[in-house]
Amino acid sequence: MSDTIRFTLDGQDVVAEAGMSIWEVANGRGLVIPHLCHKPAPGYRPDGNCRACMVEIEGERTLAASCIREPIEGMVVHTQTARATSARKMVVEMLLADQPERDVAHDKSSHLWNMADLNGISESRLPTLEADRIPLLDDSHVAMRVNLDACIQCGLCVRACREVQVNDVIGMAGRGHDAYPTFDFADPMGDSTCVACGECVQACPTGALMPATVLDDAQVGDSNDFDEEVKSVCPFCGVGCQVNLKVKDGRVKFVEGINGPANEGRLCVKGRFGFDYIHHDHRLTKPLIRRDDAPAKGLNVDPANWQEVFREATWDEALDRAANGLATLRNTHDGRAVAGFGSAKCTNEEAYLFQKMIRQGFGHNNVDHCTRLCHASSVSALLENVGSGAVTATFNEIENADVAIVIGCNPVENHPVAATYFKQFVKRGGKLIVLDPRGQALKRFAAHMLQFRPGADVSLLNAIMHVIVEEKLYDQAYIDQFTENWEAEKAHLADFSPEAMAEICGIPAEDLRAAARTFAAGTAGMIFWGMGVSQHIHGTDNSRCLISLALMTGNVGKPGAGLHPLRGQNNVQGASDAGLIPMFLPDYQTVTDDGVRSAFTDVWGSGDFSSEKGLTVTEIMDAVHAGDIRGMYILGENPAMSDPDVKHARDALAKLEHLVVQDIFLTETANYADVILPASAFAEKSGTVTNTNRQVQMGRPAITPPGDAKEDWWIEVELAKRLGLNWTYTGPAEVFAEMKLNMKSLSNITWDRLEAENAVTYPSLSPEDPGQAIVFGDGFPRADGRARFTPASVIAPDDVPDAEYPMILTTGRQLEHWHTGSMTRRSKVLDAVEPEANCSLHPKTLRSLGVEPGGHVRLTTKRGSVVVMARADRAVAEDMVFLPFAFVEAAANILTNPALDPFGKIPEFKFSAVKVEKVDAMAAE
Repeated sequence: MSDTIRFTLDGQDVVAEAGMSIWEVANGRGLVIPHLCHKPAPGYRPDGNCRACMVEIEGERTLAASCIREPIEGMVVHTQTARATSARKMVVEMLLADQPERDVAHDKSSHLWNMADLNGISESRLPTLEADRIPLLDDSHVAMRVNLDACIQCGLCVRACREVQVNDVIGMAGRGHDAYPTFDFADPMGDSTCVACGECVQACPTGALMPATVLDDAQVGDSNDFDEEVKSVCPFCGVGCQVNLKVKDGRVKFVEGINGPANEGRLCVKGRFGFDYIHHDHRLTKPLIRRDDAPAKGLNVDPANWQEVFREATWDEALDRAANGLATLRNTHDGRAVAGFGSAKCTNEEAYLFQKMIRQGFGHNNVDHCTRLCHASSVSALLENVGSGAVTATFNEIENADVAIVIGCNPVENHPVAATYFKQFVKRGGKLIVLDPRGQALKRFAAHMLQFRPGADVSLLNAIMHVIVEEKLYDQAYIDQFTENWEAEKAHLADFSPEAMAEICGIPAEDLRAAARTFAAGTAGMIFWGMGVSQHIHGTDNSRCLISLALMTGNVGKPGAGLHPLRGQNNVQGASDAGLIPMFLPDYQTVTDDGVRSAFTDVWGSGDFSSEKGLTVTEIMDAVHAGDIRGMYILGENPAMSDPDVKHARDALAKLEHLVVQDIFLTETANYADVILPASAFAEKSGTVTNTNRQVQMGRPAITPPGDAKEDWWIEVELAKRLGLNWTYTGPAEVFAEMKLNMKSLSNITWDRLEAENAVTYPSLSPEDPGQAIVFGDGFPRADGRARFTPASVIAPDDVPDAEYPMILTTGRQLEHWHTGSMTRRSKVLDAVEPEANCSLHPKTLRSLGVEPGGHVRLTTKRGSVVVMARADRAVAEDMVFLPFAFVEAAANILTNPALDPFGKIPEFKFSAVKVEKVDAMAAE
């Protein structure tokens, strides 16, 4: 069968690819056929229900909807006949009859009005709908408005919700002219299960669904009422969604998703509606210096009333004070008296400059960032066994898979846009295996949901691999060609039968066997994991197991297969690539190699620095307590909230002789600062970021930083100059060019190319190659090109339950809130949807405690205690409690365990023994 079809379109001979519609062929030739229910965007199927795109086909009695009709060989199509154009005009005129007049429309620049203009229709001769049948305003949601008087029943919102985002909240109710979209069981939008991704708003062609920020109180709006639109990248999670920021009067008015390689136009609630934190009154606008009469350092500064502790300063004074304090410590003691925490929220260029400043300016490697607290153990295992710390395939490759494992992560809440691809994968017939101690939204899509005991990852995974070995379901040819140490792995797994492991992991043997067979039977399988795997003292072992599972089934290096730790923050991949870690220079080149260091010092034009691996985040805090580290420079990190056993971290910050904090808000960490440098939010700066897919993307400034705040790279350069470094950068493009000199990962990726293309995936094999979504198809960057099997044994969590602390505490994120909450809790929409600190327990557990849902409990571990509101959640096991870590008033990390994985040096955030007690209402207040 031919892959191309020849037919005639408006008198021209054209060639179409098989499967293309007449509308697509015409549109590709610059011919715009009016359309309303059709959205030419990834993920949207044509529906053909509005009949606004009708064309005439010779030999056929009726007109055809061009969006759903595919041409056949020899077909003759006319788009501009009197019959076709009059039919299209009548459709639009009938639809306009029931619309609000254009001057009071909910969206004066809607697609419907554009199509009316294209058809030459400005008003309708037809009667309007009776007043008592016009739907009323639904303003129950803080982020969106529902004005169904503008609805044309096109069904785009239903497809957006059901088929693109796969949330299944919106359906159609009613009959005929009274059929309208409805949320759940005719609930108001704000009371429904809507997750506020806003896909329906972006899809709606009429203004029936609109962002609240675009409408006035009379519900009149205009989606074209902005001064400028800027393409950039979402500043939240590691998915790296591309966004279009609509700017009016120097403020971001609303945000839309654009067709980036990771998101294909999709966004989540944070990306679409969480942008307004950048305009919050708490933004730092001037440099601040701690007052001489300030109280003792502690968590005692009100961000809205900081004047009692700090005073404003000029940039020169603040930079001099910051640099002099650090330099004095360096000169009085040595460079090791100063350490640095950089940020995964900043750009690649800013991360590179930060690690360079610590190494060049202080002569050591005591520099780290939040990767130490999220996927350090995953990277450790990947470097050890695969030879690379990045993902082997993009998450979008699940499109080509037929089986996938999701373990220790909750993508629906933590990586919502990535989750849409997982859900679509299942709807296409893929088999999803979900492994998690906590139930989650992907459960209803799973072929197997194994809710295993917390901390039992190795027993679970070894049992699954045991079945694959025992039943000879492994890929011997792949193993022979691309791996080493297989025989040792096989021998090791002999002791991990499902029957033996069932008692440890809590999953019946037959369920373990079924899941193993499903994964091994796939022709292409992907493995995704999150911090539920990595944040354990055995996190590296957990990741080793996942790597071994992929290798034994031959699921690396081919379409639809691969290993993918879902990265947490927007640039944690890029910051790690740029060397913001204590044991590696950029591109994971070890600091212990004299040749590697000299390659960098040659570029830097400076002397050598230490060959010793530096201290990690938690080790730096220990060194502060020991008196070895006396000063710190912290850029965009918040260890006063994010470190385990956070009282230990806060005490360390208070002990520092000189602390410089650079941030956009007066964070909990900034409470302890001696100098605060006001920085820029991501929407206010230029620079590149690298997402979980290895996609290097260009960020562009949409607005200017408030007041005297500056871009982070500028602050770093000015501080470095005062530390005696001969830095002459005038912009991030120069920094990127320097990075390329010693980073092979950036080969064929230039600043100019990113400016033009927005994104390039590394590795890119040529200046035209968009990048390799899949790597290691012909071997691994290890000795002999072989990946390694590393056996893993069962290790118990460090802090196990006992009679005093009988339950298990685990922590994590929520859909609406991000990391330590410094950004999301200052977003009107996000804070309104999830305003209060909370924890989740099983309903049976709450009943045994005598606590009603919404009541308060006290959570106590060996390290501290918090009081928090309790929710009932059947997804949580009866002996568990789940606590989000974004709320300072009930900071989860007061409770968490600082015990470390010996390889990745990551703390065991995911497992602590805890006591749960009822708190009466008076005590809760």
